Amino acid sequence: MTVYKGIKGFNVQSLATDPASGVSSWAAGGDIITARHAMAGIGIQTAALMVGGRNGPYKANTEEYNGSSWAEVGDIPAGTQLLGGAGTTTAGLVFGGGTPTAVSTTLKYNGTSWAAANSLATARDQLSGCGVQTSAVAIGGLVSGVVQDITEEFDGTNWSSGGALNTVRHRLASAGLSNSSAMAFGGATNTTYSGAQSALTEIYDGTSWTEVGAMNTARYYLGGSVSGTVTSALAFGGALDEASNRQLQNTELWNGTSWSNSTNLSTGNSNLSGAGTSSSALSAGSYIGTSTATEEFTGAGGVTDTIQNEGQVYYNTTTNLLKLTATVYGTGTWASGGALNLARTNLAGCGTQGAGLAFGGQNAGFKNESEEYDGTSWVEGNNLNTAMAYLGGCGTQTAGLAFGGGSGGSEVNGTEEYNGTSWIEVNNMVVGTSEMGSFGLQTAAISASGQAAPNTTTVNVQSYDGTCWSETTNVNTARYALTGAGIQTSGIVFGGYNGGTGGVKNETESWNGIAWTEVAVLNTVRDIAGGAGISNSSALAFGGTDAPTGQTVNTEQWDGSAWTEVANLATARGGLGGTGTVNLALGFGGTTPAGALANTEEWTIPSSVNNVTVASS
Repeated sequence: MTVYKGIKGFNVQSLATDPASGVSSWAAGGDIITARHAMAGIGIQTAALMVGGRNGPYKANTEEYNGSSWAEVGDIPAGTQLLGGAGTTTAGLVFGGGTPTAVSTTLKYNGTSWAAANSLATARDQLSGCGVQTSAVAIGGLVSGVVQDITEEFDGTNWSSGGALNTVRHRLASAGLSNSSAMAFGGATNTTYSGAQSALTEIYDGTSWTEVGAMNTARYYLGGSVSGTVTSALAFGGALDEASNRQLQNTELWNGTSWSNSTNLSTGNSNLSGAGTSSSALSAGSYIGTSTATEEFTGAGGVTDTIQNEGQVYYNTTTNLLKLTATVYGTGTWASGGALNLARTNLAGCGTQGAGLAFGGQNAGFKNESEEYDGTSWVEGNNLNTAMAYLGGCGTQTAGLAFGGGSGGSEVNGTEEYNGTSWIEVNNMVVGTSEMGSFGLQTAAISASGQAAPNTTTVNVQSYDGTCWSETTNVNTARYALTGAGIQTSGIVFGGYNGGTGGVKNETESWNGIAWTEVAVLNTVRDIAGGAGISNSSALAFGGTDAPTGQTVNTEQWDGSAWTEVANLATARGGLGGTGTVNLALGFGGTTPAGALANTEEWTIPSSVNNVTVASS
């Protein structure tokens, strides 16, 4: 079934021809040599530098792009991520960043090597920068966990204090060619990331910042045309939240007055780095740490690109048709993905379709194995410290959380955090629990219901703040082997089992961060199912055990009001892991009567931006 997004407004524009749908384009560029994210981008599309970053360890790598391929050149003295950059391939400048402690270091590049320059007045990371080596600005950032409005100006020798941003931000992007002509856009306004994403755009004149037209899509960890200008710039990719919306494709063009939507990135991405101008730009690096892909943007620029914004209505004066530009969603389907290296059931997972994490489970014993998925194949990573099945999991591929579970007939309270390289034991749960519904992030997670002891079902709910667990509002219906989806302030749990009150369940409960509400039930009762989703209004339920028929292929989509049956899994299974969003999800592992599975299935709902006829005259 085709679904159209609702019209956001009724400001009808008269046009002689339909809006352009492909004036600009992204195409694959040469792969960077060292996979990483959170780099500083410098230069233009055909002569760019990517400096520092992270992929597990912090990186000191500097790579130079010639428009077709990358070459390793002189490294910076120490691995640094989330740093600012400005200049060219022969006169580059980087400053600030994290090691992981925020630094004030400034370095100059002469085309061959880096040399120390006078430091920033304020050490900070997650900042942005633009300009040239002799005239640059360092904007915003994070100091000891506090978001900043700081601007510093560089004159080629020293940094000095400049005018403050109107709104504090970090993880933002910028463009401009001097310390008196720059723009800042996007970013996050707090460190909890709940409602933190910003669409704000501000322009700097060497004295003060002025708020101008906002972007169409609020975001942080975005890329930008660092060599663009205050009248012609480019914004692309980024993140909406810390859950599953980490890989945006959206691209927008700035024409000096307003932003307009342009052709999307081929692959959604965040924590990326940009270089270039509004008509010739480069995107490199990726939150998906194993990716080396780059993309090159070619466009007419912000002045002449006429692509219609999603939700806008226009009247074609030639055809006499009233139209809107809308996102059109196709029919979702499951397709085969890469197989796990270890077949197992009752495992946990987190992340996205293109950057998934699977851990724990059982197959002839309890397992501690951890594997990372890059959208094609699973790679074995470092193991959990404790072998566990029926555990909770949430977060991202590089910031995962594992907690609770069962091991040898008893429930445990252990918690482990994954940093992209290794699992670290942290503070225990208040009550050891297994077979719970779990959702959230590494720093903000929920464990709901489950078994608090063998054959003891609980209504207990626990909340994790990144340091400690605490008890919060109980669910309405006690059960175990249930599934969860969402974030700490907006999630759901569904299905499960309670032999004392009716066996396999189809109940759904919605969580708003304060209280649980019973809402519409699943169409198919199930326990030990897979799940994906980012809120209490957007989730996917798939597979599980449907007594008395056994493992099911059934998949249902939740829209905040009702569950709708959609395309089935290829393989019926229970005890599987799941992660992702309602549009892009993964189901992996599980069991059938024949034993534990290794196979992975990928769920995709295709979408495209189309001009849709509303009415004719």
